Amino acid sequence: MEREGNTTGSMIVQRHIGNLLRLDNHFSQALQVHSDCQSRAQAANDKLEWIQATNEIGTDYRRVCIFCMALQYHYRALMTSNSYADTSYIARKCKAAALNGLGNAYLALHNYSQADSLLKLALAEEKAMNSISGIATNYANLGSAYARCGKQDSAWIFYKKAMYYNQKAHNVMGISLCHTYFGSLCEQEGKDQQALQEYQTAYQMMEKSKDAWYILPSLIALAKYYVHTSQWTDASHYLASARDLGEKNHLTEYLVDIYSLYYHYYKQQGDYRKALLFHEKAKAEKDSLIDEGRIDHIQSVSLNIVEKANDTLRQERSSRQRAYTIFVIILEVLIAAFIILLYSHKLRKQTMKGMQRVADLREDFFTNIAHEFRTPLTVILGLTRSMQNDSHTLDSTKEKAKTIERQSNAILTIINQVISSKMLPAVVKDDEWRHGNISLFMEMIAQSYQDIAEHKGINYHFIKEEEIEMDFVPGYAAKIMNTLLAYAFKYTSKNGTVTATVSREKDILHLTVSDTGIGMPPEVANKVFTPYFLEEGNIKDINTCIGLSTVKQIVDLAKGNITLQSDLGKGTTIHVTLPIHSDYALSPDTQQATAQVEEKTEEELPSNTHSQEKLPHLLVIEDNNDMANFINSIFTGQCDLSFSTDGNEGLQMAMDSIPDLIIIDRSIKRVDGLELCRQIRSNPVINHIPIIMITAKVTEQDQLECAKTGVAACLTKPFTAEMLRTHVGNLLKGRDLMLKKFAEIYEERKVSPVESASPQTAANLQFLHKVTDTIYLLIGRRKEVTVAALASKMCMSTSQFYRKMVAMTGMTPTAYIQRARIKKAMNLIDSRQGISLADVADQCGFDAYPNFVRSFKNVCGITPTDYRRGIDTKK
Repeated sequence: MEREGNTTGSMIVQRHIGNLLRLDNHFSQALQVHSDCQSRAQAANDKLEWIQATNEIGTDYRRVCIFCMALQYHYRALMTSNSYADTSYIARKCKAAALNGLGNAYLALHNYSQADSLLKLALAEEKAMNSISGIATNYANLGSAYARCGKQDSAWIFYKKAMYYNQKAHNVMGISLCHTYFGSLCEQEGKDQQALQEYQTAYQMMEKSKDAWYILPSLIALAKYYVHTSQWTDASHYLASARDLGEKNHLTEYLVDIYSLYYHYYKQQGDYRKALLFHEKAKAEKDSLIDEGRIDHIQSVSLNIVEKANDTLRQERSSRQRAYTIFVIILEVLIAAFIILLYSHKLRKQTMKGMQRVADLREDFFTNIAHEFRTPLTVILGLTRSMQNDSHTLDSTKEKAKTIERQSNAILTIINQVISSKMLPAVVKDDEWRHGNISLFMEMIAQSYQDIAEHKGINYHFIKEEEIEMDFVPGYAAKIMNTLLAYAFKYTSKNGTVTATVSREKDILHLTVSDTGIGMPPEVANKVFTPYFLEEGNIKDINTCIGLSTVKQIVDLAKGNITLQSDLGKGTTIHVTLPIHSDYALSPDTQQATAQVEEKTEEELPSNTHSQEKLPHLLVIEDNNDMANFINSIFTGQCDLSFSTDGNEGLQMAMDSIPDLIIIDRSIKRVDGLELCRQIRSNPVINHIPIIMITAKVTEQDQLECAKTGVAACLTKPFTAEMLRTHVGNLLKGRDLMLKKFAEIYEERKVSPVESASPQTAANLQFLHKVTDTIYLLIGRRKEVTVAALASKMCMSTSQFYRKMVAMTGMTPTAYIQRARIKKAMNLIDSRQGISLADVADQCGFDAYPNFVRSFKNVCGITPTDYRRGIDTKK
């Protein structure tokens, strides 16, 4: 083919030769062949072959478990595919292969959430191409991801879908693998007989195949089943068949599993000599798969690839130097021209200043008029809502009122945009900057659009490639993210896709929001950053007003860049780049807290902290580990922290530890956040604890639902550390004030549990009255009043009762019992003039009069005799 001038054909053949080498476990040779193919494709400017070769290199690295390199090459292939204008079947297959490779790499690294996201994107591409085999493969990969992270139900669903598409494609090998997957899930669920049937079905389908690579999975699964169930005859038969096929075809990967099964087979039978022999064989085969020599050779091949890239870079640098020389000459000419034009520029500058003053006056006037519109619009919106809620209003009138409200809201949105645009300063003040994790901040904003995506039936993905710490202005960052996502969702219809990606390249932050919406023609795309732009052509649905122009202003203030790419009928992609800098240093405490967060991996939950000092105890119920680490960084050293990722577990932890405050995410595992709040409020053990709800839902109805469930404070994502710290501080201060109030109520006995109190306060007061009445009842029955007996009467454990009483009153249960006894003694002395103090002591449960006198003086400050005489303790 080379001689005939068919370069593309020769590259295709070379790529397939590399694949065959990889199948034979010659990884270094396969890597060298695919790298040569990539270099030739780059020299020939053949992007499709370059992308395919890059994907093959990524697969080579995956097969030798060098996942960092595999991710780099698959990611390069994906980025090139995204920027490639070709939409042919092969080009889309290249993109799907890159996504699939990234997903499998993350799957091997146990990053199941990222693998799930990427594999679903790959599945969407295969569906768009109607590639039945590709759809089946990605469904099987997704099933494997869910099976590995313990989500058996989801694994069943995706494996069954893979089976359906394999049957549709008449793919015998794929159907056999699906039966093997089914058997594995059945075996995990304890359905041994059903698992055996699945394994046997898989083997029967592939038994007559000549390809040992595809026969062995079901054969090994049967052997493994019989070994684990101690059916030695069948186990020996299938192991022998598997060993014969593996050794005959030199399939090293399968021989590792076969020899390991032989090891367990002989170990369980007590033949330790043979067991040791096969254990050593398994180890030898595993070492031969990727031995030290191969790794060194692969690394040397990688260095050669890098060296070639450096040569190319040096050539480019030389070309740039020549271009710089030409540029300097041109620059000198331009400087001369600039000096000539400088005088005329000074003249025009005076004119521009006058025009700027006129423009400022016009903008001020326009902004003032916009403010004036808000008052009548508020009245109009109020009246239209009243008309809609009035039962006497006709249905036709209600419909008209809804139309008026909708149009009024549209006008109000434009007015708010005008005002917010005018409020943008020319520079950002130093005290507005914050240093923190901007990728987590963007993720919180993105989560708030999940409900919108579900409501509109849009496939929505947020991809955070890494954690990024930098200086940013929270209000402006939220404005950028909200505006871009709002426009993407506005112009994307049902079954469309919206994807937001946050990544980092050296010292540059990249934010990309893309959609598959209606798109726009080039003449419209060139004007969308112009304030008050309204398209009057064919695309009348596009109305940017000033939203995108405001985003551009913010990006310009941050010395960044914003670009837009759009194809009519295909969608729009907006790309924002911002410089990453850290000029605003953190305080030492914050630095320490941030360091603690950075030390944790993405999959780690912060550990519970319990200091020796008496610090407030916070329980955080949050299943997002990044968010939990963020909260941990805020309160480290200030509070004792406990963490839970599950609603039911969190409820049990709250009952066991009786924390001072609970922070709950609205969306958590197993139990919805609102339902968990209801359970807490209905539980007499923990119903006194204040709750802070973290939610991505921002509507008035969502806030009302939180308030109805007894939430003390509701924080909408994204929120700042200062905001959460302030809410927690206020609630803890409120708790201390409530302790004083309860003490006053107890001392004076003036307030009823249901009078002048909120529902939560009323429930707490009612609980205290119930405790007091129980103490009096036990005293009246001549029974010993102990903390254990009192806790039993209140249907609590002793530790739960102790923590609840301390949290509500600031007193231990023993001190509270003593005060209740003395209070009863005071009532008896006041109400029965002739009663002796010894009888008072006896009726209040004191077994000895001196103990009664001592306790009375500890509580009241005087003796019972002085109290009867009317001596004021306050004197």
